[in-house]
Parts: sequence; structure tokens; C-alpha cells
Amino acid sequence: MQTTHKIGAEFYEEDYHLIAIHSDLENFAMTYALNFYCGLKLRRTEEDLTLEKDLAFPIFEWNDELSETQWTLFCNRSEEEVRMDFGGLFEENISLQKNFLLKEQKEVDYFLKMDSDHTTGINELAKKVNQIPRVVTAYSIDTETLKSKSNLIF
Repeated sequence: MQTTHKIGAEFYEEDYHLIAIHSDLENFAMTYALNFYCGLKLRRTEEDLTLEKDLAFPIFEWNDELSETQWTLFCNRSEEEVRMDFGGLFEENISLQKNFLLKEQKEVDYFLKMDSDHTTGINELAKKVNQIPRVVTAYSIDTETLKSKSNLIF
């Protein structure tokens, strides 16, 4: 008889911190600004985070081996083309549907994830991010209160 063990999400405990960023900057411009103002070296990954067939979120990462920190910037929004067939003169209409990685945080444009055992410096980092032009606000988020935090395990 074979035994199968399943590990639930509640047993998977990862030590990470999140900074929510509100900004109208495009993802490449946000990455450049974070690299410049915060001393990061984020680069776009070869593959986006894909949750469903046509639902992809751009990801930028950097593994800082010196401080043993994994940095990840990801967009909270993804736009998907939805085709509607009305059967009339304009048979096909295309509209954009917005989807969110963390649905309970719809107002947030980007998340900066810091995977590290070190908890110091998260508030100072948020202050640096707030200095970036066209960033409306940036703040630390309590990851324990997130309902869809399983989307952040990648």
C-alpha cells in the first residue's frame, strides 16, 4: 500500500515581505526606477507568471547573493482581450478585461517582494520607493492578512 502525503498552504511558510506600489509607470520604467533609486538589479524573467491560459503577469527578479535576498517585482494587473460576438453589423467586438494577481489589493499597481530572513530595512526601502517620481505611494503590507497569498508562491 502506498502512502501519499500532501502539504497544505498553511504548512508552507516562507519568510518574505511585500511593498505595495501605486504608480502609473509602465513595468519597464518602474524596474529602471527601482534599480536606480534603490540600488537593485532587477531583470525581466524569460517567462511571465501565468495563472490561466491567457492571464500572464510580467515578473522582474534579482538574486542578491551578498545579502542573501531574492527580489521580485511583479505587476498586479494584467489585461486580457475578450471577444464578444453580437451577431449584428459589428459581429465581433474586442474589449479589455482587467485581472488582478491579488484581487483584494486591486488599487495596487506593483508589488516588490523581498525573500529574506532579514526583516530590517523594509520601511527604509518603502521610503526610497516613495522618492521615485510618479510613484503615488509605497508601503509595506502584512502578508498574513492576504487572502490570495498562494499566488505569490512561484
